[in-house]
Amino acid sequence: MKLNLTELDPLSSKPNLRRLRLLSYYLKSVPEEHFNLCSWINLGTGRLVNGQLKVIAKNTTACAIGWATQIPEFIKEGFKLDHAVINKIFIYNISPTYKNERGYVAVENFFGLTLDESLNLFNSRHYNYSSFFNDHHYNKTLVKTVIRRIDKFIAKTESLNF
Repeated sequence: MKLNLTELDPLSSKPNLRRLRLLSYYLKSVPEEHFNLCSWINLGTGRLVNGQLKVIAKNTTACAIGWATQIPEFIKEGFKLDHAVINKIFIYNISPTYKNERGYVAVENFFGLTLDESLNLFNSRHYNYSSFFNDHHYNKTLVKTVIRRIDKFIAKTESLNF
């Protein structure tokens, strides 16, 4: 019987390695100047329409998860950016969403990760270069560093499963 990775339940207790591999591959195309691990997305003068970046400006940056929400296959599977609305008041807080969940809960569910795994892979505080700069959270972690960590996690998970 052939295993179809697209049919795996994303809410299962196993990491969705197909999605993590695709994210790792996609991140290789993200220029360093458009990568910032400290924010889901910072539009700058860019434009977001229905959760998709329609205009990427010089000052548009996103973290690995922010860029993940722009992968067409992930969008089709329901992983996207959305604005937070609290008490019918529009709050300009853009975060990832999946199956009515938001933020790291959405990340956990979409990639089949635990909270610890999600934070270790995607949270700036779990990398060495996080600091505060002029009242803005700033992170010098390179996209290739995040890619390496994702790839190591995939390899470790595969080795444990065989």
